[in-house]
Amino acid sequence: MTDVSASPSRPKIPVWRTAYDAYRLGLGAVFSSGAMFRYFIYGSVLMLGIFAAEIYLSLVNAGLFSNFVSGRDALSIFAIDVAIGLLSYILLAIVQTPLGIAIHRRVLLGDSPKGSYRGYAIGGHGSSFLIASIVIYAAFFAASLAYVPVVFLLYGVNPFDETSFSGLMISHRASILVIMSIWFFAYFAASLLSVKCAFAFPTAACGRLGALLQQSFAETRGSMWRLFFVFLLVFVPVVVVYLVASITAALAYVVPYLTNADAGSVGSGEDMMMGLLLSPHIIIAGLVVFVAVMFSYVAMAAGAARAYQIRVERGLSGVAEVFS
Repeated sequence: MTDVSASPSRPKIPVWRTAYDAYRLGLGAVFSSGAMFRYFIYGSVLMLGIFAAEIYLSLVNAGLFSNFVSGRDALSIFAIDVAIGLLSYILLAIVQTPLGIAIHRRVLLGDSPKGSYRGYAIGGHGSSFLIASIVIYAAFFAASLAYVPVVFLLYGVNPFDETSFSGLMISHRASILVIMSIWFFAYFAASLLSVKCAFAFPTAACGRLGALLQQSFAETRGSMWRLFFVFLLVFVPVVVVYLVASITAALAYVVPYLTNADAGSVGSGEDMMMGLLLSPHIIIAGLVVFVAVMFSYVAMAAGAARAYQIRVERGLSGVAEVFS
């Protein structure tokens, strides 16, 4: 029997049109009803809290706000950073699940959420959607640590020791290129995995049974690169917003700081860093970037749903017409 997932009758995903539809349908879904907008606000507030807690705990662990780091070895600091990052990823996957399900169902089925936000997270759709989210987050988390074994094996340097690691950057300039290349290929591989898993989310959101990841791998066959460029285009606005907001905020703080430096009325470099992190310019820029990230998450979900609608649902309709 011919594998339906590989059927040539399945239509191609138009890259530019689908990227445009991702934002059109995603933002349209958010503002389509009070329930959808409420879910968006719930998800945004919860995610903002997780991001803020992760940043604060990471800075505390680095000793920026206190002497918590005093007397501890580099490995324990690194281990705590890893634990903070891992916990943050898990919590993000949990709090994103209800919003993601709501967006997919709105695009594919026209539904608006009727239950509580928590109910969508632990309901029939939630567990499968959450598992798929954790798989993707795990891939990107592993990509962020890909340099650790390579640095140790290639250069014999303890990557947990900041002094040794910094010394490696200075004594072996080529190591910087090696590490950047490792990160690039690791994140690229994680991105491709996320693309292959993309159709697991609409499948789970619609409550369809089966091995979701295996089905997604089969259903994205032949359209992986198109999906990759769709999601890349959806992510581009976030990068633009981040660059504009961060550069504008940094200049708004640094220029007056340098002016004061010429007048001899500034503190140490550490004071400058603390002032920069806590300045209204950076806080506002961070909030602007966060809103852009939330809109991009909504667009990613809508884009996956739209691509699924084109590739799978239309393809199956075509198969049904042939057999009829």
